[in-house]
Amino acid sequence: MEWWKEMGSTTQAFLSMAIVSTLLLAMLIAIHLMGLEQDSEPSDSSASERKRQWFDARMILVFCTVCSWLIVAFNFANFSLKLSLLFAVLIAGPLAFFSRYMLKRWFTPMEEVSKLDLLQQTGQVLQSIPPHRNGFGKVFLALPEAPFQVEAITAGQELSPGAHVRVIDVIDDRIILVEPIEEEYPGQGIDR
Repeated sequence: MEWWKEMGSTTQAFLSMAIVSTLLLAMLIAIHLMGLEQDSEPSDSSASERKRQWFDARMILVFCTVCSWLIVAFNFANFSLKLSLLFAVLIAGPLAFFSRYMLKRWFTPMEEVSKLDLLQQTGQVLQSIPPHRNGFGKVFLALPEAPFQVEAITAGQELSPGAHVRVIDVIDDRIILVEPIEEEYPGQGIDR
């Protein structure tokens, strides 16, 4: 713990902030990727109102994480505190703003994709889908707008992870009905 005592109280504070914000950001990303994230916005707010919001929790957390790590790095490089803060804010601000739009592009909510865009799209099973509409699984769809994962059911046999599927219907705007994609040349390997 000598290295901790050798740091100034300012560096200790920003290093603590960097570690905590990094852990929170990692948890937020994990929650988002597992699909457990709840909609924090009221359901009656329109899409145009949501687009007008400049700041959200993810963007602020990305800003705090990047900014605090940069301040720590600049302090170790013997920059003054004012200069460290200035450079960190100038770098972290645009990165946080950019990350907001990249996350929206990479993880588009299903509500923003029309039913017609989903029909006949193909994807891959991420989590087993029980047979005969007896439960939900997860499917990864790589749409031209953005890739995302969605809950899915099937009317046929169980679909295992890795199986290729086609969307044949959209149910309740949050669940898709899929069918397996038959091999074009049964009995032959993928490599020809």
